[in-house]
Parts: sequence; C-alpha cells; structure tokens
Amino acid sequence: MEDKPQNLPAGMPAEPSQPLNPGPGPQRRKKGRLLLGVAVTAAVVIALGLVQHYWIAPAANLKAHASGLAAAGGHPEAPDFSLPSIDGGRVNLSDFRGKVIMIDFWATWCGPCRIEIPEFVELQNRYRNDGLAIIGISEDDAPNLSATSIKSFG
Repeated sequence: MEDKPQNLPAGMPAEPSQPLNPGPGPQRRKKGRLLLGVAVTAAVVIALGLVQHYWIAPAANLKAHASGLAAAGGHPEAPDFSLPSIDGGRVNLSDFRGKVIMIDFWATWCGPCRIEIPEFVELQNRYRNDGLAIIGISEDDAPNLSATSIKSFG
C-alpha cells in the first residue's frame, strides 16, 4: 500500500506539479517592462506638451506680439534722461532711439558688478552693429571717478 500524507486540504494533491510560489514568468516580466516603457513614454510626451503649452508657446507669442507692436509703433517709449559721460559730455537716452538698450547700474565697490563689466563690453562689441547699446550707470558717490579708473574695469 502506498503511503499518502495525512491531513491535506481537500483537492490538494499530495505532490504539487508546480512550485507553490513560482514568481513571475518570463512572459509576465516582458509584459511588465513593456507597460513600464509605455508609461514612461506617455509621461515624457505629456511633460513635453506641458512645457510647450505653458513655457515655449507663451514666450514665442509674446515675442511675436512685441515685434508686432514695435513695427506698428504701438509700444510705449521710455522717458528720456541725460547723464554725464566719462569723457565730460552728456549721454541722452534719446540718442539710442531705435536700438535695443540694456542699462547696467553698477558701482566700483560691487564685486559682481566689476566681474560682469568685461562681459558687457564684449557683448556690446559683438552686437553693436546689430543695434545693441549697453549704457553703464555708476552708482558711486564719488563724483571724481576718472575715466581711466572706470575704463580699467573693462
């Protein structure tokens, strides 16, 4: 007579044909990787769409709108001002009409200001013929800053 284990639940074979906890099979792992790839791709596409909608498109529309206003003459004009230049003359904002103007407020005691001045000089030299004008306005209290000392910054 054959020995059969006692106290097995009903319907439970004495010797299972497969392990009780085999883990995911190769097909299931492949399906999981595929689903993960689809989910990551969908997330990237959604993120790129949001970047396009909320960041790139508004900036492009603003640029187009601004160029349209400038072409139509509908943009507000900055108020004119006049300041002494380092060579003893005067600098008037109105002298730069029709150009892109960047105004840099700086001081000799400001370390970051002194570091960026040579970059502004290079930027001005590179894009001067394209209509860029950079105006540097010193915030120093000393009215006797010489042109030589100011030019030494860049």
